[in-house]
Amino acid sequence: MKTAGIIAEYNPFHKGHEYQIRYTKEKLKADYVIVAMSGDYVQRGTPALISKHTRAEMALRCGADLVLEMPVSISTASAEAFAMGGVSLLDSLGVVDMLCFGSESGEISALRELAEILVEEPEEYKKLLKSFLSEGLTFPAARSQALTEYFKNPRNFNGDDFDGVLTPLLNEVTQILNTPNNILGIEYCKALLRLNSRICPVTIRREGMGYHETTVPEGDSASSSPDLQSSTDFFASATAIRSLIQNPGGGHSEAISDINNPVRNPDTKTANILSSQIPPDAFYVFKKALDSGEFLTENSLDSILSYCLMKENVESLSSYMDVSEDLARRIINQQNLLLSFSQSVSVLKTRELT
Repeated sequence: MKTAGIIAEYNPFHKGHEYQIRYTKEKLKADYVIVAMSGDYVQRGTPALISKHTRAEMALRCGADLVLEMPVSISTASAEAFAMGGVSLLDSLGVVDMLCFGSESGEISALRELAEILVEEPEEYKKLLKSFLSEGLTFPAARSQALTEYFKNPRNFNGDDFDGVLTPLLNEVTQILNTPNNILGIEYCKALLRLNSRICPVTIRREGMGYHETTVPEGDSASSSPDLQSSTDFFASATAIRSLIQNPGGGHSEAISDINNPVRNPDTKTANILSSQIPPDAFYVFKKALDSGEFLTENSLDSILSYCLMKENVESLSSYMDVSEDLARRIINQQNLLLSFSQSVSVLKTRELT
């Protein structure tokens, strides 16, 4: 018997997620799929579009066998902490044989090689990282540069097949470290190494629209098919689906009320687009949440956020996880300019505070 684990947000669950579960069972021959899922808050720090119970039901209707909730302290953390929390949860079950995740690379060997270096942190790599950070680069940029330079030196690899194995990886380092699912995949591999876990990492190439794409493709190209090999080019990202729901006028003329009343307007373009991206077995649950208004945008809690910030100071803000004194001071200094969550992100970020 083989059990696979998946770490996810399902914000919301869509056909790309269904594809991953089906791939895990049909191609990787997993008998069971266990999902470690974010609860009502997701990594960006915002409330999930729909409730954790609704998202879990969507996943269960589409092939998942068990959905477990990750604590909010993990689900809203940095990529490193998010990955360690999810992997730790699955590892502690003692029954998970493999961790399946999507990546732009689709090649597990490259992600594992990079993860090993980042876990071991050889002295040469640490010197390079420190040097690039001192030049004023952000940490992600400095890490990318340090790894690139590290791979350029064959002496760092003790006679390994540099030309056959490491040279191709050198050519991919920058590209790998500039894409979000690859970065998260490396963090999953790092977590498995640090836990000395018996779970084997497996990656599948992320199909469809890009992670940050905000356009939902139209047409029925993403319709369900019994053939796993059918085209996946038209899978929309969760970002795009949320964008369509939160801003139905952005390229689509219909209002959100039209989505919720197919009887009155059965040809609504927006409703058709959404139904083409959400698996049929999950769409009823998803639509029911929309019909009853049980969804939140990232700015739905702005008034509460503003109220809470009024009660804070630099010292109290610094006590929160991942809030440095510099960030706390910037929040207090810019407090009168922070009008909404999404606007606050733009106001607060700097080269040092990504």
